[in-house]
Amino acid sequence: MACACFSTPQEQIVADEELISRTKTIVLATVIKAELTEDNQNSVRFHFTKVRTLKGDSPQHFTIDGDSAAHGDPLDDFYGHSKPSFWESGGGRSWHDTDCAIHPTFAVGGTFLIFLDKPYHRKSFELILRSPDAAPEVQDKWLKWVESHIRDNPPK
Repeated sequence: MACACFSTPQEQIVADEELISRTKTIVLATVIKAELTEDNQNSVRFHFTKVRTLKGDSPQHFTIDGDSAAHGDPLDDFYGHSKPSFWESGGGRSWHDTDCAIHPTFAVGGTFLIFLDKPYHRKSFELILRSPDAAPEVQDKWLKWVESHIRDNPPK
């Protein structure tokens, strides 16, 4: 059976503020292992260890099931998220497949800013290459913006 997704589901491209608001758990985490799952030759279980929690209560270790192949470049960080294309509506490194679902992909050893709750968004799994401890002028702009938004808009 063939599947087709003719338009992007709205929940995958909501405004950044809404993405943060609707997500209970946001975590910066590093991929420590990837393994093929038994149910699908393209399905990969990625194992993470938490670097730090930005919002909610995340476990120290967790898994996310995704794909071995990505739509787009899984290692694109948009130059520390400074490229205008990232900030446009629909920007981000994750794209939906023909089933209209996002099946994320990651790189072992990579650190990602992860919005753990579904529905997934194009910006739910952004690669963070620049150290959050670096000087402010070279920090990743997406990570810095998310941290600032959470700090300035605490949950009610």
